Amino acid sequence: MNLTSKYLLWILICGTLSFSCKKSATVINAGFSCKLNGTQWSPHSDDFKNPSIQATFNNSNKSLLLLGINTNTREHIGIGLYTENGITDGIYTLDKNTAQGFYNQNATGKQFTSENMGGTCSIQIDKPNRTISGTFSFKAIDPSTKQTVDVTGGTFNVKYLTY
Repeated sequence: MNLTSKYLLWILICGTLSFSCKKSATVINAGFSCKLNGTQWSPHSDDFKNPSIQATFNNSNKSLLLLGINTNTREHIGIGLYTENGITDGIYTLDKNTAQGFYNQNATGKQFTSENMGGTCSIQIDKPNRTISGTFSFKAIDPSTKQTVDVTGGTFNVKYLTY
């Protein structure tokens, strides 16, 4: 078999394999988006080692950190939840006791939290596929400047990790 025949055989094998593969029925369209003061905000990362969206359960599923990161603007928007009985499907009030929303402007050093400002987060957990989805909105304040931000229309659908 000459070199041309081997090359054509390789292309034929690769082409056959690519057409014979089926997409999984459990493909999850990962996403995280919201509006920040009325302007659409989405996570973005130029660094393949650091994902732009993270969801992690810690402490026997008693705590959840959901985080969207934009490395271009050096901003983070996220939700932190803690319950003694573990995170389950439901609607959580973002208050200082068990849950908070937050927005960080790392470029300016401003850190906004929803403490005493209000907000909600609804969660649905798909344990077999290790995904979490839901909605969120909150108002947050930077305690040092008293400046506020509104995070509205938030949605997420992401794979989660457990530590």
